[in-house]
Amino acid sequence: METLNHDIRLIVRKIDSTIRNIQMSASSGVANINQFDSNRMESYRQDILQALSQAMAEPELDINKSHPEVFVLPPAPEFIKLTNADMEQATVLYLILRYEMINSESSRLASKFEDHDIKKFLPVLTKIENYEYTGQGEDRPETNPSAPLPAKGKLGIQ
Repeated sequence: METLNHDIRLIVRKIDSTIRNIQMSASSGVANINQFDSNRMESYRQDILQALSQAMAEPELDINKSHPEVFVLPPAPEFIKLTNADMEQATVLYLILRYEMINSESSRLASKFEDHDIKKFLPVLTKIENYEYTGQGEDRPETNPSAPLPAKGKLGIQ
């Protein structure tokens, strides 16, 4: 997949990082979400929302010498079935947001977003916010854990 919009390129990078962090979180392999992961979930969402807000607040660029520049985007993170259903649903919503951005009309601009595209993106982030990541999991001994253990975080210099 590719985009011409450098703001979308940045936000897709943040979305990809968010998805990987959710998948490798301590809470992804259990029914409950601990408070630390709940706080991180909100922090990730706020980071993406801030990037959207900043892109909209900046002036439109007149960069006729460098636009259109095609930015080849990395493949989306692999969808991984998580034991934690709320965290799994959050990764689905972030993947939806990613695809909507890449395939939007705004993806053909050099920067910023069309108003009608923002009106599609913000409800996805609102839906993620409205999920209550409170750690109120259920005891389901026959199905939990339903996924393999999450991978350890990356250690050392990469």
